[in-house]
Amino acid sequence: MSAKIYEKECIVECYVIGKGTKDMSAIWGAINLKGDSIGKETQNMLRMAFDKCVIDRYEESSNGNVYMGCGIQYFVPAAEKEKLPLAEENIYFTADVVLDNREELLKKLEITEKHADNMADGEILYAMYKRYGKSCLNDILGAYTFVWY
Repeated sequence: MSAKIYEKECIVECYVIGKGTKDMSAIWGAINLKGDSIGKETQNMLRMAFDKCVIDRYEESSNGNVYMGCGIQYFVPAAEKEKLPLAEENIYFTADVVLDNREELLKKLEITEKHADNMADGEILYAMYKRYGKSCLNDILGAYTFVWY
């Protein structure tokens, strides 16, 4: 993660970049803490950092001062169902996640087997964090990085 501070303009932009590899997807984003919109130039710069990565699908979300992106790889079947980044109820979320204990987490969330088949790992991580906050991190096993703002 890097941060740029422009003191004359009182603008702060935080950049989050998780590098995509052959075994993981990628996430990136920017948040302008002053409330100004994230410009297209910044959005393009962040996304272009992953041009040489193996990415099957790019998804992006921009809402004023928050911009997030996710480069998704289809190396597990659930990844094709991934719908990231998410923006709802003033919560912005994106992740690169492969869960090792899906079934355990789904039980904890009380999600039926019928609905579980349609949930990607990112959606499960989002639901866990939304319900249990930071304490859920003690229950999640796997490889993941995420942003919740």
